[in-house]
Amino acid sequence: MHYSVTISADAVAWYGAILATIAAAKTIYDWWIDRSRLKIRWSFDMLMQDETETFFVVEVINKGKRPVKITHVAVKLYGQQEVGLLGHSFTNQTQRILTDERPSTMYPTVQGDMSPESLWFVIIYDARGREYRKYNPESTSFVRRCYYRLVKPKTNSKVEKK
Repeated sequence: MHYSVTISADAVAWYGAILATIAAAKTIYDWWIDRSRLKIRWSFDMLMQDETETFFVVEVINKGKRPVKITHVAVKLYGQQEVGLLGHSFTNQTQRILTDERPSTMYPTVQGDMSPESLWFVIIYDARGREYRKYNPESTSFVRRCYYRLVKPKTNSKVEKK
């Protein structure tokens, strides 16, 4: 018994094209999943145990697989020219690394006269120099955002690195 298999050049070309497309899709998917992604949440009027003042708390959550080292946390309020660093992000001792074992951290600061209407956005800086911003949906309309981007003077949003 003699078997003969004939493979055409078109079949080989299609096979190669399909495998290359699958490999490219897998590579892009792995790159997309492996990048650092942070989720930023905040809360106003938080009370701490044995404290009489109310606090503004920023929570940073690592949603990616890659560990992220948080160096600074800042807020921008309407009417201010500069961003304000939160107190717990000044010193090197409190730089926090977000990993799978510890995916989130909180930065509390005394609220003072800050309100949900005055908060424009929160900025997170990581050790690689990447900036993550989250705008306040309660007080930030599209028109107001455009006004502050186009008309108001630019702020110095870069934090000096040591």
